[in-house]
Amino acid sequence: MFGYGLKWAHLAPVTILLTVTLAGTSPAITSLESVVPAGFEVTIQVDVRRLADTPEMEKVRGFYASHIANIKTGVEAVTGINILTDVDEIMLAGYLDQARKDEGLFLIRGRWDLQKLLALVRYNPQYQETPYGGRTIYSFWDQDSASVRYAASLEDEILVVGGKTAVEQSVDTLRGGASIESHTDYSSVRALAFPQNLVRLTARKPVRLPANDPGVLGTIEAACLTVDVADGFRIQLNGLMDTDANAVLMGKALQGIIALARLAKNKPEGAWLADRVVWKVEGQLLSASLSLTRPDVLLVMRRIPQLKPLGDYLAQSSEMTTEK
Repeated sequence: MFGYGLKWAHLAPVTILLTVTLAGTSPAITSLESVVPAGFEVTIQVDVRRLADTPEMEKVRGFYASHIANIKTGVEAVTGINILTDVDEIMLAGYLDQARKDEGLFLIRGRWDLQKLLALVRYNPQYQETPYGGRTIYSFWDQDSASVRYAASLEDEILVVGGKTAVEQSVDTLRGGASIESHTDYSSVRALAFPQNLVRLTARKPVRLPANDPGVLGTIEAACLTVDVADGFRIQLNGLMDTDANAVLMGKALQGIIALARLAKNKPEGAWLADRVVWKVEGQLLSASLSLTRPDVLLVMRRIPQLKPLGDYLAQSSEMTTEK
């Protein structure tokens, strides 16, 4: 599908966290997007605190407890970092062009023992320190991608990792350089996201629709997809079209898709979900959302073979909680 410029996102958490470096005093960074350079086209944000602390996700973690414990133990043994309590937010920034998949940027906000991490990272092959823009950029060898990666600490709690140019540009945003938030199309759809969200994907590159017959439905200038768990599940998509007329046209296409889903007798869960989709068009903006209560979520999950084991576990967990 999309490249996102995130081919190297497979870097192990241990390797990433070992690249933290001490930084001097810097302006307060209100959002990770404010230090994503303006040239990037897409961001994917995960609220780790919400993932770790909400009651709904606590039950999901229980189902995957052994897997999470193995990862948590491995990272904490080497770095002293508890990934469930010491990491607040992560963000991936990249491009929609598959050819630029190696140019992504990884950002993380959290708390760690910088001195311990610095002592460990200096053993990394090809480790170097380079002063840049009032910060120190650290380079290190990433064995998985067989290339040199770069990292810098923008604040004591914010780390960026990526290619040399991307990290330098991120440091430049602290000195007045433009960030991705400077694009009005990006900011306008981003502002419509849920105030609190588990996952948020925002893109700002014009894409003609559909791909196999470009331009029939016009051009989507920017889009924001948000997912959250709050007394159930909710998902929202906001798309900014190039004209009011094309927003109406895209809305009619969505209406047709929903109608087809309602007629799919072999997939009753699809028809059931289609009935719960709410959408509207306002000027160039097309918005669609789906909200499910906790019982609704369990009902859907237990009808989907791949999710049924998790659904059964959550249903049993809910029953046990209710009995208490």
